[in-house]
Amino acid sequence: MKRKSNRVFLWMLTLTVPVLVMALVAEAALRVATTFGYSTFVFRSYDAVLGTALIPGRSGRHQRCYDGYVSINAHGMRDRERTTEKPPGTYRIGIFGDSLTEAVHVQSEQTAHSLLETTLNETGCTECEVLNFSVAGYSTVQEYLRYVTLGRRFDLDVAILVVIPNDVIANVDPVDPMAGSLYSAPYLILEGEEFRLVPPPPPTPTLVALEYIARRSALVLYGTKAYYHVLKPAFAALSASPSASTASAAAHETRWRALRHSVAALHSAAAADGTRLVVVFINVGDGFWGDDDVMRESSRIEEELRGAGLENGFPVHDLGADIARHVREHQLEWPYLSFECDSHYTPRGQEVIAMSLFQFLVSGGLVPAEQVRTAGS
Repeated sequence: MKRKSNRVFLWMLTLTVPVLVMALVAEAALRVATTFGYSTFVFRSYDAVLGTALIPGRSGRHQRCYDGYVSINAHGMRDRERTTEKPPGTYRIGIFGDSLTEAVHVQSEQTAHSLLETTLNETGCTECEVLNFSVAGYSTVQEYLRYVTLGRRFDLDVAILVVIPNDVIANVDPVDPMAGSLYSAPYLILEGEEFRLVPPPPPTPTLVALEYIARRSALVLYGTKAYYHVLKPAFAALSASPSASTASAAAHETRWRALRHSVAALHSAAAADGTRLVVVFINVGDGFWGDDDVMRESSRIEEELRGAGLENGFPVHDLGADIARHVREHQLEWPYLSFECDSHYTPRGQEVIAMSLFQFLVSGGLVPAEQVRTAGS
């Protein structure tokens, strides 16, 4: 009996040791290889209202074909330290967006919000502050909640909502949980003619354990990302119902209504605080984004946002048109203002965004006119 037990033990050891060695080698390789670099996953965690939020005080390098150093301030913002109490005479602008303006792919001083603040100060608005409330993967529903739970505490004069095509999907469908964490996002569900906000579910013990391990193991993190980004979509495509295309028209209409609803809610909340809302968007034809079905209908986003702007009285700006104009004028080639390995914007792209926002704010009288000179004058 003892000999049989020894044989079983040796057999298990023979199988286990090579697997462990391979896992250790893979772990070491992934930690060293800049191909996988630092994931933004380590900078964010579960939030009972927002689904996921940035972890105050976290910092580290985010590197691949890009090189960004990420530092999260005490309020959970990818920004320098800020005081909630606005200094006397200060004019405050807050940016609410997703990864486009969170901009973890570049250095802190290269982000659009930082460049915009610098430009405003260099052109006379010496008491202007531009605060960055953006978080990767956020929908307009989350950006509304981000304002309600955090943004309004800073007594903003202007709130800039940045909308890109993929924001629309997540308003009614909490897709892609690996955009920033393992957790689902809050979303809207249409009940009759009214929308109801569905809060994010609390994390299961399994997800808590997986997140804990993934924060410490590059191999587990990469495997988790591969599951959510490759395997899960593949399984979903195989099991898709033949009637899905029939339902898509109604689903799209719900998305457009949810977009207007969430933007109108943000406008109402900001107006109640004495904050002026402005909306900027990127049309897929201007911004060189992917070919998702909603992105192919991105012109509808412009229509819905401009309609909401007219109805609620806030200005709307086509940021994508300024980006496309810069690409044409400078005869830039693919990947234009993005990185070779990633569609997010390079430091030059962030500069274009900052200048577009500056011109929009100044021409629209959204910053104190007596303090701001024309850029370059």
